[in-house]
Amino acid sequence: MSYAATLGKQQAPDPGPTASGGNPVLARLGGLSVVVAGTGDEFRAARQLRQRAFFGLSGEDADSHDADCDHLIARDDTGTVLATCRLLRAPAIPLCAAEFHVREFVARRAYRRACEVSRFCFAPGLPGGLLTRVMFAGLAAYAAQHRVTGFFGMASLPNADHACHAAALGWLAAHHGLDIQVTSRDPAASGAGKPGATPPPLPPLLRGYLSLGARVGQGGFADTRFDTLDVFVALDLTDVPERYRRHFTRPALLAAP
Repeated sequence: MSYAATLGKQQAPDPGPTASGGNPVLARLGGLSVVVAGTGDEFRAARQLRQRAFFGLSGEDADSHDADCDHLIARDDTGTVLATCRLLRAPAIPLCAAEFHVREFVARRAYRRACEVSRFCFAPGLPGGLLTRVMFAGLAAYAAQHRVTGFFGMASLPNADHACHAAALGWLAAHHGLDIQVTSRDPAASGAGKPGATPPPLPPLLRGYLSLGARVGQGGFADTRFDTLDVFVALDLTDVPERYRRHFTRPALLAAP
């Protein structure tokens, strides 16, 4: 039975590993399993999901960077891909360097064990809570497997208009700003607005990153192709609060090696 058909039903996690094109299951939760895509069909399913999630169209969202990345996917028990992101481990040149000045970040010793996350998305129309939890658990397992010490990349605010997000950028800078200079390359980038007393509405994925201890760079980059304003986000895994560390590494979520 598919994940969509069983929403709302409580299911016991199954920690037993199964292979995906030779790749082991990294995490399981509620009928969902997370693996690194290992077959041509899984790669295509990930790119097709990206096309639906980002553009609402059929076909595949693909670019020249796909071949350099691992592609993490969450599947239901029918094999349908419901979430995906791609992972690029250092010392590769960061994809986000096209949008942000990241020289100071890359120069840090910690970058040598960092991993860039991009194209993170979920199947349209499905609630993302359970999918986010199992994907974050999969990222935790991937980090342990490859000795990754941090994740970074870009998170997107809907609408590419800088003015719409001045208050949000101001709040992020005031409460979650990085301690190094990572600034937008967008010539239209404006200064952050005055932060309000309460957190602004933020996309669920960005809220999830912040709850884990992520920090953000300065300013945003308008991505007109996706109609989003991108912000640079970096997470040092030593900053993850203990309660989340215990949750995402508990045996019920992580598949046995």
